[in-house]
Amino acid sequence: MVRKMKKRILRKEFYMEIRKSFGRFLSIFLIVALGVSFFAGIRASEPDMRLSGDEYFDERNLADLKVVSTMGLTKEDAAALEKTEGIRSVEYGYSVDAMCNTKDKKKVVHIMSDLKDMNKVDVEEGRMPRKENECFVDIDFLKDSGYKVGDEIVLESGTDTPLTDSLKSETYKIVGAGSSPCYISFERGSSAIGTGEVSGFLIVPEQAFAMDVYTEIYMTVEDAFDEVAFTKEYESAVEKTMSRVEAMKEERQKARRDEIVANAEKEIKKAEDELAKHREEFEKGKAELEQGKQKLKDAKAQLPAMKEKADKQLAAARQKLKDGEAQIAAAKKQVADGEAQLKNAKKLLETKKKELEAGQKSYDDGVGKLNQAKEVVAQNEAKLNEMKASVAQLEKGIQETEAKITKLEEEILKFEPTFTEAQKKYEAIKKQYEDALKEWEEGTGNVTEEQLEALKKAMEEEFKVFEPIDKKMKELKTADEEAKKALEELQKQLLDLQKVVEQGEKELSAGKSQIATTEKQLSDAKAKLGEGQKQIENGAKEIAANEKKLPESKEAIKQSEKKISDGWKSYEKEKKNVENQLAAANSELAKKEKELADAEAKLLEAEKELTRGVQEIEKAKKEAKEIRMPKWYVSDRDAFVEYTGYGANADRIRAIGKVFPVLFFLVAALISLTTMTRMVEEQRVQIGTLKALGYSKVAIAGKYLGYAFAATLGGSILGVLVGEKLYPYIVVTAYKIMYPHLPNVVIPYNLKYAVMATVAAILCTMAATIFACYKELEAQPAVLMRPPAPKQGKRVFLERVTFIWKHLSFTWKSTIRNLIRYKKRFFMTVFGIGGCMALLLVGYGLRDSIYNIAVIQYEDIQKYDMLTILDEDASEEEKQELQTYIEEESGISGKMNIYMKNMTIGKGIQEEEAYVFVPEQQAKFKDFVSLQDRKTKEKYELTDEGAVLSEKMAKTLNVEVGDSIYIQDENSEKKEVKIATICENYMGHYLYFTEKTYESLFGVKPEYNAKIFQMEHYNEKEALRIGEKMLATEAAINVQYMDSMRGRIEDMLTTLDRVIVVLIAAAGMLAFVVLYNLNNINITERRRELATIKVLGFYDKEVAAYVYRENVLLTIIGAIAGCGLGYLLHRFVIVTVEVEDVMFGRNIEPKSYLIAMLFTIGFSLFVNWVMYFKLKNIDMVESMKSVE
Repeated sequence: MVRKMKKRILRKEFYMEIRKSFGRFLSIFLIVALGVSFFAGIRASEPDMRLSGDEYFDERNLADLKVVSTMGLTKEDAAALEKTEGIRSVEYGYSVDAMCNTKDKKKVVHIMSDLKDMNKVDVEEGRMPRKENECFVDIDFLKDSGYKVGDEIVLESGTDTPLTDSLKSETYKIVGAGSSPCYISFERGSSAIGTGEVSGFLIVPEQAFAMDVYTEIYMTVEDAFDEVAFTKEYESAVEKTMSRVEAMKEERQKARRDEIVANAEKEIKKAEDELAKHREEFEKGKAELEQGKQKLKDAKAQLPAMKEKADKQLAAARQKLKDGEAQIAAAKKQVADGEAQLKNAKKLLETKKKELEAGQKSYDDGVGKLNQAKEVVAQNEAKLNEMKASVAQLEKGIQETEAKITKLEEEILKFEPTFTEAQKKYEAIKKQYEDALKEWEEGTGNVTEEQLEALKKAMEEEFKVFEPIDKKMKELKTADEEAKKALEELQKQLLDLQKVVEQGEKELSAGKSQIATTEKQLSDAKAKLGEGQKQIENGAKEIAANEKKLPESKEAIKQSEKKISDGWKSYEKEKKNVENQLAAANSELAKKEKELADAEAKLLEAEKELTRGVQEIEKAKKEAKEIRMPKWYVSDRDAFVEYTGYGANADRIRAIGKVFPVLFFLVAALISLTTMTRMVEEQRVQIGTLKALGYSKVAIAGKYLGYAFAATLGGSILGVLVGEKLYPYIVVTAYKIMYPHLPNVVIPYNLKYAVMATVAAILCTMAATIFACYKELEAQPAVLMRPPAPKQGKRVFLERVTFIWKHLSFTWKSTIRNLIRYKKRFFMTVFGIGGCMALLLVGYGLRDSIYNIAVIQYEDIQKYDMLTILDEDASEEEKQELQTYIEEESGISGKMNIYMKNMTIGKGIQEEEAYVFVPEQQAKFKDFVSLQDRKTKEKYELTDEGAVLSEKMAKTLNVEVGDSIYIQDENSEKKEVKIATICENYMGHYLYFTEKTYESLFGVKPEYNAKIFQMEHYNEKEALRIGEKMLATEAAINVQYMDSMRGRIEDMLTTLDRVIVVLIAAAGMLAFVVLYNLNNINITERRRELATIKVLGFYDKEVAAYVYRENVLLTIIGAIAGCGLGYLLHRFVIVTVEVEDVMFGRNIEPKSYLIAMLFTIGFSLFVNWVMYFKLKNIDMVESMKSVE
């Protein structure tokens, strides 16, 4: 019965204790909730991020494996892959890169065939294409290019090969737009055409392609479907199946080569049969030519006899002609007179024609001038349009500036109350101090020196609060005035430009009017020319009529001399017959000779064609023998753009989650320990009473264990429920800025981390409670029922520094003695504040270390602007074409050939991948790459004494200057090289050689496979133009722009920066709760002391100042200690969160120290303000109670 009563009493005491000290219970509850929520939430963010990506990939059935080949893929390849163990499904498709016009320039697009089941796209506008001339467009490309659904897009190949070799059409209608799981971020990959950067994708039906073979085959893996992407289980399943595909590729490569060779041999056989047929026709034509030559020879032998007979006949006819000459002369005289008259008429007609030609020339000159005027008007109109575009830009700038002014004025309005309140507070305390000072100096009031000192201190503290607020208000007003000035300047520029546009439009209108007038004048001139032409045609008709009359006159003469004419006719007839016979014979011979010459020429050409045919067949046979074995390239999802980037970002979150939450949790656990220890020490009298009443140690300890368990379990449950939903949501949503097409954020509760955090929290608080109870429960009841003896006063070290100590007031001396006397409280408070300060500093330090690495890498270290990868199979002519362009390009200020290749390096059993980098010109290398020490910034030279290794790789391999590493060449032979220097580098791993070192190592000179360039004045548009020109040559296969790479990295790190902001905010919340808890405990422990000094006549503000001095000193000491602790933690955390290919900086900016310290001090000041009301409500009767 007594036992049950004791339990009931303890149970009631347990509940009463919670109600009585609810503030303490709530502080433990909130600290545990914060620690558990942060630990479980951040640790769960990484698997939730992977799960969100995996769900998206599974919904879209993203392929696990992809195969491409240098000579295409066939249905037989697909069938063989379908039979491979572990393959769940197979789909084949086509793809090609092409170029299209956008609103500002030509861009490269990647065209893919629509797959039936894999890589399903999200249709955000319109529908999927159904016809050959329809296409589905990347939604991001659609927004930037100026196209819209319903428009037609015209494509071109971007090379000398026509696009119709790959696609059946060059024009497609856009019927839909959306996103593809192949492109989860903004990057679209690289290309060998255009600028080298793909801007978007197009999807067309399979039948739109004109290819004989497939370009790629996609596969899903059976065992990988149920696994989460980016996990070891998923990668293991894919790698296992991928190795099976790799194992069969040699067989499929050989089969494809055999097929290509067989097709080539078939074509060669067909060509040989065709050549044999042409050779037979050639021999037949050659025989016919010989027969024709013989017949021609016989005909030429008979020609002299025919000619002799004809001469005799002509001699007789000639005699008859002489007899009729006199009669013919008279007739000719009459005809000559008529012809003279006709000649004069023709001369007059010729004069008229010349006048007409002059008029036509004048008309043509007028047309030419008119066309020139039209060109000038067109140019002026184009310039006017450009100025109108500038007007639009200025109007847009005015709108943005007006929006900025509105925003600034809203901020000023919003900030005004805070400023006014702070100003009032400062002015009030200042006036109070000045009044008190005046009273003290005049001796008219009751103001003491200590009160005056306290008011001065309060005024200085208030000024510290008011000063940054006043500064911010001035900055806002200054920014507002500057924005208004900028707006006035823009409006003035707009007005001036509008006047110029208005004047240009008037001039353009006048020009068009002048052109219309000129066109009318030319039209009139053309009509006059038509009339002149008509007059000339009438004159020609008259001349023709007169020419017709002249033969009639001749006919009259002939009639009058008929007898003579009959004789001449007989003569002419005979002569004509003879001449016709000779002419016919000569004509026949000439015809035969021509036919024989043509036949002989055709035979010669046919012989040449036969020779060329034989040569082409021999060349084809040689090429068939030299056909290389096609290469299969098998890749996993890493082949998809930005897929690995998503996994790397998840790895970064995992790395942060392994360290930062643990530190956060440890601080929370330590404060819980302090709270429970203080609670047990406070209730030592109650513990002694319970022991005296016969309660067991276990029963007494059970009350405190239950108290700690209830607060911890409740806080853990709340922390898990909120943390595992809130923090993953914030983190994954932050990364959705980079991956905007991920539809859902999957954030299930993760039991593993929930249990881990809850168990750790319970163990920490329960262990702390047991430790605290054990010490008190070991003492006797009589000892426990008396309060602990006050600590013996001792001289503090500052008392020995007399010139300082004697200048301190009584309150400051008391404050310093209190701090030193209670060492446990001192160190626990300093550690708690220092821990929070350290967490804040680590958060800001991570931000500093991560944010600037892209700028340092691509401006200070790698100082070149572009990198061009060369085609190793390009001919010398193609390489020379590229070199000629580079030499003539004025935008390039510096260039250098390099050899760069990813190779395996190692030391001992550890092996890693790094880029071997060999410059052609050792002396100019420092202009393109800066080799320097990260800490001292000392510059290094690339020498023949050894290689230069990047810092992150040196740490990975545990290599120092003077050590040796090995490099594995293409034959898997290991070449050893000495490390001469270790250099600063943040992105990737590099091993730098001189040409001589490389040659001595590998026995051959490096074959330079890339070029790096510096531009005279870097401009993105200019860089893209140069890159496009380079890719237009056959020698360049890819161009990388350093500015674009820097931009991509900065985008990625900006998203990580958002996550770090979350860490900083959480650390700030913990700092606030810790400070509140420590101050609350401090005041609760000292209620008797504080009540006593109130009885002694201290005012509420003086009591508050008495406590605040200690708190402020502890905050400053804790913040200073936190700087050192934060620096050490930052060095540990930054190394832990680094991923494989990236090295973060080791720096913490001075402003980060300042901001973290200001936050800590600000939290302390706020907590002091909250505690003021608790100090004010302390009952002075407490000090009169018996201490026994």
